[in-house]
Amino acid sequence: MAYTVTADLQGILSIVQAFDSTSTPGATGGGARLTHNAFNQSLTLPTSTIPVTKAYVTNKAMSGGAATIDLTSLTDISQSAADFSGLKVQALLCYNPASNSPITITEGASNGHSLSASSSSWKVTLPAGAWFLFYGADGGQDVGASDKTWDLSGTTTNALSIAVLAG
Repeated sequence: MAYTVTADLQGILSIVQAFDSTSTPGATGGGARLTHNAFNQSLTLPTSTIPVTKAYVTNKAMSGGAATIDLTSLTDISQSAADFSGLKVQALLCYNPASNSPITITEGASNGHSLSASSSSWKVTLPAGAWFLFYGADGGQDVGASDKTWDLSGTTTNALSIAVLAG
């Protein structure tokens, strides 16, 4: 099945500090408000310099508290095959449903794929209800025969919701 991929990524954290009127003399209506949002990011992929040609979206179930994602042999929720060989992971979104126990996603123990250009290992543990968004900016490691797996670990048969963009 042929398809094109576009995606909107947003990293937004707007922090509002509200000061009472005793902290801000002369202020009316409850005091001054200070909003911090300078680090907010928004991006539509692909761009002229960041390619995105394939997508993988799934609820990856674990068996016995473990699972492996092989980026060269994927079947997504539309039952389409996807092979990320020769591509870089441009974005990764993981969501651990609130009904789950904590789940850890990490570079695979065998033929592990690093999210960075170096072979440095990575690991993220998501408590129940937590999510993680990664944007690689075309700086990651190419998926290949010896760099292709991510491991999941958690409890029994929990499932992790995952979306991956590659190009």
